[in-house]
Amino acid sequence: MPDSNSVNIARFIHQYKGIEGFYFLNKNGELGFIDSGSRRAMKELFQQVNDKEFLQSHPKFENELNAFKTDIKEIVETYLKEESVSDIELGYLLPVTEGKTWLSSTLILHKQVVDTLECDDQLLYAKGIKDPFQIDQEAEKMKGIRSVQQGFDDLLHHKDAFGMYKYFPVLFKLPNTGIEATQSGSDKAPVRVLNLRWRKSTSQQTSASGFAAHEAVFSVLRTNLINRGAIDRNRRIQNKFQIS
Repeated sequence: MPDSNSVNIARFIHQYKGIEGFYFLNKNGELGFIDSGSRRAMKELFQQVNDKEFLQSHPKFENELNAFKTDIKEIVETYLKEESVSDIELGYLLPVTEGKTWLSSTLILHKQVVDTLECDDQLLYAKGIKDPFQIDQEAEKMKGIRSVQQGFDDLLHHKDAFGMYKYFPVLFKLPNTGIEATQSGSDKAPVRVLNLRWRKSTSQQTSASGFAAHEAVFSVLRTNLINRGAIDRNRRIQNKFQIS
């Protein structure tokens, strides 16, 4: 995330419209977001740990949250140390450009992610879990170039053939880079998209068990995105034509 300086954040939002409310992961493995109202950088404080009613319904939440914080620090450490870990990085962001049907920044997904999305959905259709009449609508998800809102929305709600959530996209600004945008390849894009659900391969050996870790925490994060308006399915064009 850019410095907390309000001028830097304003410039950042101007270049990367639509990122307000989405999570950033910083180099210390901490989560935060840019508040759309105040346009300030905010740290995710997980207020649920102070909610007695919530903790009664989720008695293991605090332990799960502590383990989650340890895991996401490992994501950053691994990503920066190995520089390129294909299953950690989902893609990258480009700024608003003319000629797009959307007015926000653009999400570019890596090919292996798009291929995985398509493979998972084909298996779900074959199993009869997904409605085949949604194929045309779901085809949008297979496009590797999307608006940041729709791209993140589809990644967040995507389930694999085991019915498990596989992705939780989070923004990551490469250290020691400015916010100057580029229209060229991913090697020069300063804002990357990482998968917050990534775990070391040893934790994913059986039935994608690694993706199921800390689900109560991810449910809270997903709810926060919806409550902040970062994810709003009612604004999607295809939803306006659905028959209820």
